[in-house]
Amino acid sequence: MLEWTFPRGFEIVVIDDLGTERGDNWSHDRLYSLINDRETRARLTLVTTNLELGELESRLGKATYSRLAKLCQPIRLDPADDYRQRQSAA
Repeated sequence: MLEWTFPRGFEIVVIDDLGTERGDNWSHDRLYSLINDRETRARLTLVTTNLELGELESRLGKATYSRLAKLCQPIRLDPADDYRQRQSAA
């Protein structure tokens, strides 16, 4: 059984590549709990994703997405400037 320790007390939490996790209830519940706690405590939370905002909302659910939207300000990066593509071209 996969164990999960709730990351309380951290000043900053980074969620990398949000939307690639399993779409099961366990994952959704843990993600909701984490984001809800971060939003309630007004803690800095950094999130990266390759999904568009609409895709993210449908993947996470309305409740989780709305809390995430309160926590984060979207910053769109230019996918044409992908360092992996630059490295492979060199």
